[in-house]
Amino acid sequence: MRAQLTLLTPAKPRLGLYLRPGRNDHTVFMQLLAEDKAVSGLVLDARHLTRHRQLRESLIGNGVHAVLDTDFMQLTTPGGSVLAGLDGLPWRQFADATPVELRGRVGRELAATIADSVDDLGYSAVLAPTHLLSDANDKFLGADLSVARYLRAELDRRELAETPIFYPLALPASALGNPAQRAVLVEGLRGIDTDAIWLRLHPFGTSSAGPLALRHYIEAGWELGRLDLPLVGERTGTVGLALMAFGAVGGIESGITLGERFDAQALLHPPDPRGSPYSPPPRVYLHQIGAFVPRAVAEAIFRNRQMVAALACRESSCCRGGAEGMLRDPRRHFVLKRMSEVDRIGSVAPDARATIYNHEILQPATILSGRAARVAPELVSHQRRLEGWHRTLEALERRGKCPVAIPALGERVRAARAKPQSVK
Repeated sequence: MRAQLTLLTPAKPRLGLYLRPGRNDHTVFMQLLAEDKAVSGLVLDARHLTRHRQLRESLIGNGVHAVLDTDFMQLTTPGGSVLAGLDGLPWRQFADATPVELRGRVGRELAATIADSVDDLGYSAVLAPTHLLSDANDKFLGADLSVARYLRAELDRRELAETPIFYPLALPASALGNPAQRAVLVEGLRGIDTDAIWLRLHPFGTSSAGPLALRHYIEAGWELGRLDLPLVGERTGTVGLALMAFGAVGGIESGITLGERFDAQALLHPPDPRGSPYSPPPRVYLHQIGAFVPRAVAEAIFRNRQMVAALACRESSCCRGGAEGMLRDPRRHFVLKRMSEVDRIGSVAPDARATIYNHEILQPATILSGRAARVAPELVSHQRRLEGWHRTLEALERRGKCPVAIPALGERVRAARAKPQSVK
Protein backbone atom coordinates (compact mmCIF):
# COMPACT_ATOMS: atom_id res chain seq x y z
CA MET A 1 0.00 0.00 0.00
CA ARG A 2 1.55 3.29 -1.08
CA ALA A 3 1.86 5.98 1.58
CA GLN A 4 -0.15 9.12 0.84
CA LEU A 5 1.76 12.33 1.55
CA THR A 6 -0.54 15.15 2.59
CA LEU A 7 0.47 18.74 1.84
CA LEU A 8 0.09 20.91 4.92
CA THR A 9 0.90 24.51 5.73
CA PRO A 10 3.71 25.01 8.24
CA ALA A 11 1.49 26.26 11.08
CA LYS A 12 2.82 23.65 13.52
CA PRO A 13 6.12 22.26 12.19
CA ARG A 14 7.35 19.11 13.88
CA LEU A 15 10.73 18.67 12.21
CA GLY A 16 13.05 21.16 10.56
CA LEU A 17 13.27 21.73 6.83
CA TYR A 18 15.77 24.27 5.53
CA LEU A 19 16.15 24.96 1.84
CA ARG A 20 18.97 26.82 0.13
CA PRO A 21 17.81 28.84 -2.89
CA GLY A 22 20.25 28.90 -5.76
CA ARG A 23 20.98 32.09 -7.61
CA ASN A 24 17.76 31.91 -9.65
CA ASP A 25 15.43 30.20 -7.16
CA HIS A 26 14.15 33.29 -5.35
CA THR A 27 11.08 33.67 -7.57
CA VAL A 28 9.86 30.18 -6.60
CA PHE A 29 9.87 31.08 -2.93
CA MET A 30 8.30 34.48 -3.45
CA GLN A 31 5.31 32.67 -5.00
CA LEU A 32 5.15 30.06 -2.23
CA LEU A 33 5.30 32.74 0.45
CA ALA A 34 2.35 34.44 -1.22
CA GLU A 35 0.45 31.14 -0.88
CA ASP A 36 1.34 30.79 2.83
CA LYS A 37 3.49 27.76 2.04
CA ALA A 38 6.82 27.95 3.82
CA VAL A 39 9.54 25.97 5.57
CA SER A 40 11.53 26.31 8.81
CA GLY A 41 14.05 28.52 7.11
CA LEU A 42 15.80 29.54 3.93
CA VAL A 43 19.59 29.50 3.90
CA LEU A 44 20.75 32.55 1.98
CA ASP A 45 24.32 32.53 0.71
CA ALA A 46 26.13 35.80 1.34
CA ARG A 47 27.49 35.78 -2.21
CA HIS A 48 23.91 36.16 -3.51
CA LEU A 49 23.15 39.08 -1.18
CA THR A 50 21.93 41.51 -3.84
CA ARG A 51 20.18 38.87 -5.92
CA HIS A 52 18.14 37.63 -2.94
CA ARG A 53 17.47 41.01 -1.29
CA GLN A 54 13.71 41.03 -1.94
CA LEU A 55 13.36 37.42 -0.80
CA ARG A 56 15.26 38.15 2.42
CA GLU A 57 13.12 41.17 3.18
CA SER A 58 9.95 39.18 2.49
CA LEU A 59 10.91 36.64 5.16
CA ILE A 60 11.08 39.22 7.94
CA GLY A 61 8.27 38.72 10.43
CA ASN A 62 6.53 35.82 8.67
CA GLY A 63 7.85 32.95 10.82
CA VAL A 64 10.42 31.65 8.31
CA HIS A 65 14.05 32.04 9.33
CA ALA A 66 16.28 33.99 6.97
CA VAL A 67 19.53 32.15 7.74
CA LEU A 68 22.75 33.91 6.76
CA ASP A 69 25.45 31.60 5.44
CA THR A 70 28.58 33.75 5.44
CA ASP A 71 30.22 31.40 2.93
CA PHE A 72 33.26 31.50 5.21
CA MET A 73 34.08 27.87 4.51
CA GLN A 74 34.22 28.67 0.81
CA LEU A 75 36.52 31.62 1.51
CA THR A 76 39.00 29.39 3.34
CA THR A 77 39.33 26.67 0.68
CA PRO A 78 41.10 26.65 -2.72
CA GLY A 79 38.03 25.64 -4.70
CA GLY A 80 35.47 27.71 -2.83
CA SER A 81 37.40 30.98 -2.73
CA VAL A 82 37.13 31.47 -6.51
CA LEU A 83 33.33 31.48 -6.52
CA ALA A 84 31.72 34.61 -7.94
CA GLY A 85 30.35 37.07 -5.40
CA LEU A 86 32.83 36.43 -2.58
CA ASP A 87 35.17 39.36 -3.26
CA GLY A 88 32.96 41.99 -1.66
CA LEU A 89 32.19 40.14 1.58
CA PRO A 90 33.34 42.21 4.58
CA TRP A 91 34.75 39.16 6.40
CA ARG A 92 36.92 38.03 3.49
CA GLN A 93 39.90 39.69 5.17
CA PHE A 94 39.77 37.04 7.92
CA ALA A 95 39.91 34.01 5.61
CA ASP A 96 43.65 33.41 6.14
CA ALA A 97 43.56 33.73 9.92
CA THR A 98 45.36 31.04 11.89
CA PRO A 99 43.79 29.05 14.74
CA VAL A 100 45.77 31.13 17.27
CA GLU A 101 44.57 34.39 15.71
CA LEU A 102 40.95 33.26 15.68
CA ARG A 103 41.04 32.53 19.40
CA GLY A 104 42.02 36.13 20.09
CA ARG A 105 41.44 39.64 18.73
CA VAL A 106 41.07 38.55 15.10
CA GLY A 107 38.30 36.12 16.02
CA ARG A 108 36.47 38.84 17.92
CA GLU A 109 36.72 41.19 14.94
CA LEU A 110 35.42 38.48 12.61
CA ALA A 111 32.45 37.88 14.92
CA ALA A 112 31.72 41.61 15.19
CA THR A 113 31.78 42.03 11.41
CA ILE A 114 29.29 39.20 10.91
CA ALA A 115 27.06 40.44 13.75
CA ASP A 116 26.94 43.87 12.08
CA SER A 117 25.58 42.31 8.87
CA VAL A 118 23.01 40.22 10.75
CA ASP A 119 21.82 43.36 12.53
CA ASP A 120 21.86 45.70 9.52
CA LEU A 121 20.18 43.32 7.06
CA GLY A 122 17.61 41.72 9.35
CA TYR A 123 18.68 38.07 9.25
CA SER A 124 16.87 36.01 11.86
CA ALA A 125 19.55 33.29 12.19
CA VAL A 126 23.17 32.82 11.19
CA LEU A 127 25.56 29.99 10.44
CA ALA A 128 28.74 30.41 12.45
CA PRO A 129 31.92 30.78 10.35
CA THR A 130 33.74 27.45 10.44
CA HIS A 131 36.42 25.55 8.53
CA LEU A 132 36.47 22.26 6.69
CA LEU A 133 38.09 19.92 9.23
CA SER A 134 40.40 17.02 8.47
CA ASP A 135 39.29 15.01 11.52
CA ALA A 136 38.11 15.39 15.12
CA ASN A 137 41.60 16.57 16.23
CA ASP A 138 41.87 19.43 13.72
CA LYS A 139 43.20 22.59 15.40
CA PHE A 140 40.58 24.73 13.68
CA LEU A 141 37.82 23.03 15.71
CA GLY A 142 38.77 24.79 18.94
CA ALA A 143 39.34 28.07 17.08
CA ASP A 144 35.94 27.90 15.36
CA LEU A 145 34.23 27.23 18.69
CA SER A 146 35.91 30.34 20.09
CA VAL A 147 34.60 32.44 17.20
CA ALA A 148 31.10 31.03 17.76
CA ARG A 149 31.26 32.17 21.41
CA TYR A 150 32.43 35.61 20.30
CA LEU A 151 29.58 35.76 17.80
CA ARG A 152 27.05 34.99 20.53
CA ALA A 153 28.46 37.80 22.64
CA GLU A 154 28.41 40.26 19.72
CA LEU A 155 24.80 39.43 18.83
CA ASP A 156 23.75 39.83 22.46
CA ARG A 157 25.53 43.18 22.60
CA ARG A 158 23.41 44.35 19.67
CA GLU A 159 20.21 43.26 21.45
CA LEU A 160 19.90 40.21 19.19
CA ALA A 161 19.75 37.68 22.02
CA GLU A 162 16.85 35.91 20.26
CA THR A 163 18.87 35.32 17.07
CA PRO A 164 19.99 31.67 16.96
CA ILE A 165 23.44 30.59 15.83
CA PHE A 166 23.80 27.32 13.91
CA TYR A 167 27.20 25.64 13.87
CA PRO A 168 28.31 23.95 10.60
CA LEU A 169 30.43 20.91 11.42
CA ALA A 170 32.20 19.80 8.23
CA LEU A 171 34.50 16.79 8.21
CA PRO A 172 34.96 13.43 6.47
CA ALA A 173 32.17 10.94 7.07
CA SER A 174 34.88 8.42 7.94
CA ALA A 175 35.78 10.48 11.01
CA LEU A 176 32.28 10.15 12.46
CA GLY A 177 32.18 6.53 11.36
CA ASN A 178 35.05 5.85 13.75
CA PRO A 179 33.80 5.39 17.37
CA ALA A 180 37.03 6.79 18.83
CA GLN A 181 36.82 9.89 16.63
CA ARG A 182 33.16 10.33 17.55
CA ALA A 183 34.01 10.24 21.25
CA VAL A 184 36.72 12.89 20.80
CA LEU A 185 34.34 15.08 18.83
CA VAL A 186 31.49 14.83 21.35
CA GLU A 187 33.88 15.72 24.16
CA GLY A 188 35.28 18.66 22.18
CA LEU A 189 31.81 20.00 21.42
CA ARG A 190 30.52 19.65 24.96
CA GLY A 191 29.38 23.04 26.19
CA ILE A 192 29.19 24.55 22.67
CA ASP A 193 27.32 27.86 22.87
CA THR A 194 25.17 27.58 19.75
CA ASP A 195 21.58 26.56 19.07
CA ALA A 196 22.05 23.67 16.62
CA ILE A 197 24.78 21.69 14.90
CA TRP A 198 24.57 21.42 11.12
CA LEU A 199 26.38 18.33 9.86
CA ARG A 200 28.32 18.58 6.59
CA LEU A 201 29.73 15.10 6.20
CA HIS A 202 31.59 14.24 3.01
CA PRO A 203 31.11 12.46 0.80
CA PHE A 204 27.50 11.93 1.77
CA GLY A 205 24.10 12.47 0.21
CA THR A 206 21.42 10.75 -1.81
CA SER A 207 23.78 9.69 -4.60
CA SER A 208 26.65 8.58 -2.37
CA ALA A 209 25.06 7.14 0.78
CA GLY A 210 25.88 3.47 0.69
CA PRO A 211 24.50 1.10 3.35
CA LEU A 212 27.51 1.36 5.66
CA ALA A 213 27.78 5.14 5.29
CA LEU A 214 24.09 5.45 6.15
CA ARG A 215 24.47 3.29 9.24
CA HIS A 216 27.52 5.26 10.40
CA TYR A 217 25.69 8.57 9.92
CA ILE A 218 22.74 7.38 12.00
CA GLU A 219 24.99 6.07 14.77
CA ALA A 220 26.95 9.34 14.72
CA GLY A 221 23.70 11.30 15.03
CA TRP A 222 22.72 9.21 18.03
CA GLU A 223 26.10 9.86 19.63
CA LEU A 224 26.01 13.62 18.95
CA GLY A 225 22.49 13.65 20.40
CA ARG A 226 24.17 13.40 23.80
CA LEU A 227 24.99 17.11 23.43
CA ASP A 228 21.26 17.92 23.81
CA LEU A 229 21.31 20.12 20.72
CA PRO A 230 19.22 19.94 17.56
CA LEU A 231 21.06 18.39 14.63
CA VAL A 232 20.50 19.25 10.96
CA GLY A 233 21.76 17.05 8.13
CA GLU A 234 23.05 19.39 5.44
CA ARG A 235 22.77 18.42 1.77
CA THR A 236 21.52 14.97 2.69
CA GLY A 237 18.77 14.96 0.09
CA THR A 238 16.25 12.14 0.04
CA VAL A 239 18.31 10.02 2.42
CA GLY A 240 17.82 12.80 4.98
CA LEU A 241 14.25 11.57 5.42
CA ALA A 242 15.65 8.28 6.70
CA LEU A 243 17.98 10.13 9.07
CA MET A 244 15.03 11.98 10.57
CA ALA A 245 12.84 8.88 10.82
CA PHE A 246 15.57 7.03 12.72
CA GLY A 247 16.21 9.90 15.14
CA ALA A 248 19.68 10.82 13.85
CA VAL A 249 18.75 14.44 13.06
CA GLY A 250 15.86 16.76 13.82
CA GLY A 251 16.00 18.58 10.50
CA ILE A 252 17.46 18.51 7.00
CA GLU A 253 18.78 21.05 4.50
CA SER A 254 19.21 20.90 0.75
CA GLY A 255 19.28 22.90 -2.44
CA ILE A 256 16.39 23.11 -4.89
CA THR A 257 16.50 19.89 -6.99
CA LEU A 258 20.30 20.25 -6.70
CA GLY A 259 22.65 20.22 -3.71
CA GLU A 260 21.58 16.77 -2.50
CA ARG A 261 25.13 15.73 -1.69
CA PHE A 262 28.07 17.28 0.15
CA ASP A 263 31.47 16.52 -1.35
CA ALA A 264 34.45 18.50 -0.10
CA GLN A 265 36.40 17.85 -3.31
CA ALA A 266 34.70 20.88 -4.86
CA LEU A 267 36.13 23.01 -2.05
CA LEU A 268 39.57 21.44 -1.89
CA HIS A 269 40.41 21.77 -5.58
CA PRO A 270 40.00 24.74 -7.96
CA PRO A 271 37.27 24.17 -10.56
CA ASP A 272 38.12 22.87 -14.01
CA PRO A 273 38.44 25.98 -16.25
CA ARG A 274 36.81 23.98 -19.05
CA GLY A 275 33.62 23.57 -17.01
CA SER A 276 30.50 25.68 -17.43
CA PRO A 277 30.22 28.72 -15.13
CA TYR A 278 26.43 28.33 -15.05
CA SER A 279 24.35 26.20 -12.70
CA PRO A 280 22.83 23.08 -14.28
CA PRO A 281 19.10 23.17 -15.06
CA PRO A 282 16.73 21.96 -12.33
CA ARG A 283 16.05 18.25 -12.24
CA VAL A 284 12.64 16.61 -11.97
CA TYR A 285 11.83 15.04 -8.61
CA LEU A 286 10.09 11.67 -8.85
CA HIS A 287 8.74 11.86 -5.31
CA GLN A 288 7.20 8.38 -5.24
CA ILE A 289 10.69 6.85 -5.47
CA GLY A 290 12.76 9.75 -4.09
CA ALA A 291 14.82 10.16 -7.27
CA PHE A 292 15.98 13.17 -9.26
CA VAL A 293 16.36 12.87 -13.02
CA PRO A 294 17.20 15.28 -15.84
CA ARG A 295 14.21 16.64 -17.72
CA ALA A 296 14.95 14.52 -20.79
CA VAL A 297 14.87 11.32 -18.70
CA ALA A 298 11.62 12.40 -17.03
CA GLU A 299 10.05 13.06 -20.42
CA ALA A 300 11.03 9.57 -21.57
CA ILE A 301 9.58 8.02 -18.41
CA PHE A 302 6.29 9.86 -18.78
CA ARG A 303 5.84 8.62 -22.32
CA ASN A 304 4.99 5.32 -20.64
CA ARG A 305 1.36 5.38 -19.45
CA GLN A 306 2.03 3.04 -16.55
CA MET A 307 4.75 5.34 -15.29
CA VAL A 308 2.44 8.34 -15.58
CA ALA A 309 -0.06 6.53 -13.38
CA ALA A 310 2.63 5.54 -10.89
CA LEU A 311 4.90 8.59 -10.74
CA ALA A 312 2.98 11.69 -11.83
CA CYS A 313 2.00 14.25 -9.20
CA ARG A 314 -1.69 14.11 -8.30
CA GLU A 315 -1.84 17.30 -6.22
CA SER A 316 -3.54 20.05 -8.19
CA SER A 317 -2.22 22.64 -5.73
CA CYS A 318 1.28 21.47 -6.63
CA CYS A 319 1.26 20.48 -10.30
CA ARG A 320 -1.68 21.27 -12.52
CA GLY A 321 -1.71 18.69 -15.27
CA GLY A 322 0.21 16.04 -13.34
CA ALA A 323 3.34 15.05 -15.24
CA GLU A 324 3.16 18.18 -17.39
CA GLY A 325 3.19 20.34 -14.27
CA MET A 326 6.21 18.48 -12.88
CA LEU A 327 8.12 19.12 -16.10
CA ARG A 328 6.96 22.71 -16.39
CA ASP A 329 7.88 23.78 -12.85
CA PRO A 330 10.20 21.20 -11.25
CA ARG A 331 11.38 23.57 -8.52
CA ARG A 332 7.89 24.16 -7.15
CA HIS A 333 7.07 20.45 -7.30
CA PHE A 334 10.21 19.52 -5.36
CA VAL A 335 9.71 22.10 -2.61
CA LEU A 336 6.09 21.17 -1.97
CA LYS A 337 6.76 17.44 -2.02
CA ARG A 338 9.76 17.74 0.29
CA MET A 339 7.58 19.77 2.68
CA SER A 340 4.93 17.07 2.69
CA GLU A 341 7.52 14.29 3.12
CA VAL A 342 9.02 15.95 6.18
CA ASP A 343 5.58 16.62 7.62
CA ARG A 344 4.60 13.00 6.99
CA ILE A 345 7.48 11.79 9.15
CA GLY A 346 6.97 14.47 11.78
CA SER A 347 3.27 13.67 12.13
CA VAL A 348 4.06 10.12 13.30
CA ALA A 349 4.80 9.39 16.96
CA PRO A 350 8.61 9.43 17.38
CA ASP A 351 8.81 5.80 18.49
CA ALA A 352 6.95 4.68 15.35
CA ARG A 353 8.76 6.81 12.75
CA ALA A 354 11.41 4.23 11.89
CA THR A 355 8.85 1.49 11.25
CA ILE A 356 6.50 3.72 9.26
CA TYR A 357 9.33 5.09 7.13
CA ASN A 358 10.96 1.76 6.41
CA HIS A 359 7.81 -0.19 5.59
CA GLU A 360 5.28 2.36 4.34
CA ILE A 361 7.58 4.77 2.49
CA LEU A 362 10.95 3.19 1.66
CA GLN A 363 9.80 -0.35 0.86
CA PRO A 364 7.10 0.74 -1.64
CA ALA A 365 9.57 3.20 -3.20
CA THR A 366 12.12 0.40 -3.61
CA ILE A 367 9.60 -1.82 -5.39
CA LEU A 368 8.32 0.98 -7.62
CA SER A 369 11.84 2.11 -8.50
CA GLY A 370 12.48 -1.39 -9.87
CA ARG A 371 9.57 -0.96 -12.26
CA ALA A 372 10.76 2.52 -13.23
CA ALA A 373 14.29 1.23 -13.87
CA ARG A 374 12.94 -1.11 -16.56
CA VAL A 375 11.73 1.99 -18.41
CA ALA A 376 14.69 4.22 -17.57
CA PRO A 377 17.97 2.31 -17.05
CA GLU A 378 19.39 5.48 -15.48
CA LEU A 379 17.42 4.53 -12.34
CA VAL A 380 19.04 1.11 -11.85
CA SER A 381 21.70 2.44 -9.47
CA HIS A 382 19.05 4.35 -7.52
CA GLN A 383 16.93 1.23 -7.15
CA ARG A 384 19.89 -0.76 -5.87
CA ARG A 385 20.70 2.04 -3.44
CA LEU A 386 17.17 1.97 -2.03
CA GLU A 387 17.42 -1.80 -1.57
CA GLY A 388 20.62 -1.32 0.41
CA TRP A 389 19.05 1.37 2.58
CA HIS A 390 16.00 -0.79 3.27
CA ARG A 391 18.02 -3.78 4.42
CA THR A 392 20.31 -1.61 6.54
CA LEU A 393 17.42 0.17 8.22
CA GLU A 394 15.65 -3.12 8.87
CA ALA A 395 18.73 -4.26 10.78
CA LEU A 396 18.77 -1.04 12.82
CA GLU A 397 15.04 -1.35 13.43
CA ARG A 398 15.53 -4.82 14.90
CA ARG A 399 17.95 -3.38 17.44
CA GLY A 400 15.06 -1.72 19.21
CA LYS A 401 13.79 1.76 19.94
CA CYS A 402 15.63 4.63 18.25
CA PRO A 403 16.54 7.80 20.18
CA VAL A 404 14.30 10.81 19.63
CA ALA A 405 16.10 13.71 17.97
CA ILE A 406 15.39 17.26 19.11
CA PRO A 407 13.35 19.03 16.40
CA ALA A 408 15.58 21.54 14.60
CA LEU A 409 13.11 24.41 14.32
CA GLY A 410 15.56 27.27 14.82
CA GLU A 411 14.70 28.13 18.39
CA ARG A 412 17.20 29.48 20.90
CA VAL A 413 18.59 26.85 23.24
CA ARG A 414 18.32 28.01 26.83
CA ALA A 415 19.15 24.78 28.66
CA ALA A 416 21.90 24.96 31.26
CA ARG A 417 25.31 24.40 29.77
CA ALA A 418 28.41 22.77 31.07
CA LYS A 419 31.56 24.85 31.24
CA PRO A 420 32.91 25.76 27.78
CA GLN A 421 35.53 23.32 26.59
CA SER A 422 39.16 24.26 26.91
CA VAL A 423 40.87 25.24 23.67
CA LYS A 424 43.95 23.17 23.01
